[in-house]
Amino acid sequence: MGRPVVHFEFWSDDPAKTSEFYEKVFDWDVRHIEQMDYRLVDTGGGGINGGIMKPKEGPWPAKLALYIDVDDLDAYAAKATEHGGKVLFDKIDVPDVGQFSMIEDPDGRLVGMWKQVAPVPAGETLEPVLTTNNQGLLAMYESALNGAEIPYYTRGSEAASLMPLNATVVVPTHHVEAAKELLREAEESHED
Repeated sequence: MGRPVVHFEFWSDDPAKTSEFYEKVFDWDVRHIEQMDYRLVDTGGGGINGGIMKPKEGPWPAKLALYIDVDDLDAYAAKATEHGGKVLFDKIDVPDVGQFSMIEDPDGRLVGMWKQVAPVPAGETLEPVLTTNNQGLLAMYESALNGAEIPYYTRGSEAASLMPLNATVVVPTHHVEAAKELLREAEESHED
């Protein structure tokens, strides 16, 4: 079983400015612990919490990108812009799963905003039909399922490129046999 992310840390040239951005845009509670020169972040609502700090010396590792759950991408994009951020790209659909947008905060940090669509319909059970880490094959499988109008969901860990790694494609139970046959045909045509 995987281990969940339980903390994030933003490294910033101006921790106060970065803190203010997240307080105003996402209503996060940021508490400055002066003796540690560290800002402790409570995102609220059972989300992942973290911290904001300025590294003292040496090279900084890459800035952190994370995804923040929102109920209205347009409204939060407007708030981000209003408070010094900028929208890098607007709503991108992830079929049957949700939408996301990417913004840049005032410190140049990439931040995703995620809006979840409705969960799998009540009474539907899902079964895996394949697992792959090959992005070309995954795209081919998804195309085959789309062409047959079989509903599917892609689950898996995501890399910074937003492409799933070790993605598992699941379909409603009553579509499993048809989906497996489509995938076999797609694999055979790919091998030719």
